Amino acid sequence: KLNNEDVKYEKADELETLRKHRVLIPREFVGIREAVCQATNVPVGDLPFAGELMEVKAEHREWTGAIERLLHQFGVSLLVPERHYIAVSEFINRQHLGLRFTFHRVSSASVSRTDSFGDKTRVAGRLNFRDEHSLAGWVKSEVSRRFNHVCCADVNRLKEVDYGITREGLIRDGPTRHTKDDRRAVNDATNYVLGWSVEDKIRALTAAYEQADKREKKATQKATEAAEQFKKLEAQIKAVEGVLAISAFADIDHES
Repeated sequence: KLNNEDVKYEKADELETLRKHRVLIPREFVGIREAVCQATNVPVGDLPFAGELMEVKAEHREWTGAIERLLHQFGVSLLVPERHYIAVSEFINRQHLGLRFTFHRVSSASVSRTDSFGDKTRVAGRLNFRDEHSLAGWVKSEVSRRFNHVCCADVNRLKEVDYGITREGLIRDGPTRHTKDDRRAVNDATNYVLGWSVEDKIRALTAAYEQADKREKKATQKATEAAEQFKKLEAQIKAVEGVLAISAFADIDHES
């Protein structure tokens, strides 16, 4: 578990990456993409993360946390066009990345499904896409195919569908499987990866950094006070030991 100092510097590093690269993707993933691009001479714009090409519509902002949770792993997946596949996969294969990293080989022949995008009750219908990017069509197709979940107002509605999510972050995938990953708060904007506007995440990370800084200072103050208290107790113990070392009155009879 990270201590307050580690959390503070982790948030500081995230903020630096966010301000420098203007993407919501976590810094360790952005670092891997940078290494790939430097080694292969592939432009960064040719290798987007899926999360950079979609965002939750403003009118469905209250569902952002739940949709982010559903799409998080897909959002941090690197998209590799067919023409760059060999160069990118060979580089990644040679490296020890230190984390779980997913990339998709994207064929130019991919056809976008649009059957679910007009349905505002589903996740696909509550997203905007960067249609000007050449890989946006593939992302839309994958969202429609893999994340065609219904946005359910409550568990009663969730019970009626095979694929659905609640605003609190409960996900139903199929007839039996339900998942709720509460390792982070569902509306924790520091964990968001979808979209191209970074201001909300900058504010969230700044607040998290300031909170960690306050906790660190408070912990440091308590540690200092505890050290001072220890010195006092140590002096008292030595005084008691000195008294207990006296075995006879003659030892302290200074007048005689």
